[in-house]
Amino acid sequence: DAVEGLLRGDGEEGVKAGLEGLSAGVSGSEGKQRAYVERFGVGRVVGLLGHGSAGVQAKACDAISALTLKCASNRVAFREGGVVSRLMGLLGSGDADVQKEAARAVWNTAADNSENKDAFCSAGAAAAICKLLQSPVAVVQEKAAGCIYALCFSSHVKSQDAFRDAGCVPLLVGLLSSSSADVQNWSSQAMLKLSEGHSVNAAALCDAGAVGALVGVVQKGSGEARKEA
Repeated sequence: DAVEGLLRGDGEEGVKAGLEGLSAGVSGSEGKQRAYVERFGVGRVVGLLGHGSAGVQAKACDAISALTLKCASNRVAFREGGVVSRLMGLLGSGDADVQKEAARAVWNTAADNSENKDAFCSAGAAAAICKLLQSPVAVVQEKAAGCIYALCFSSHVKSQDAFRDAGCVPLLVGLLSSSSADVQNWSSQAMLKLSEGHSVNAAALCDAGAVGALVGVVQKGSGEARKEA
């Protein structure tokens, strides 16, 4: 109730504090995530994605990530509550922190939900996420690659086709030479799901030089990046 009170307040700092409290309060607990949405719904948090403050927008995205991380029913509730179009708008934000958190929210909201994947694809997610792969900020690139992984997971053909058509293949191959191990790691995983069960995408990756780039990560990368490559 205290958190909800802050979310309904007028002060920016109070709203941000409420969102931080919400994210922390439901972190790691599917039961708490489900209970919050069952009691309060998703409307207030989704509405805050349209707040005039980039700081509030980023923290609202973080709260959505927290509320959908483990809870399948919440992913449905947020889609039905209009989160797709709101997150799509924030992927194009000029603020790198908002971009990062919006991409992470797309990643979690799309996970293991074909209808959500379809909705994001239909809203133009592939083109927006490919733009984020070209960000100069490594953590934005990482979250964008994670979105591709989530949306293409389980051989979701609509997503696989959309990302290929949006030009992600050479971008992902290029990111394998990133100085960030996290970017290399998630680019490798995104390539795996992009091509899984999809011979056209697999051939496109090979033509773009993916094999040599992956060998380079295996030879010179470290930790998770080497393993995923």
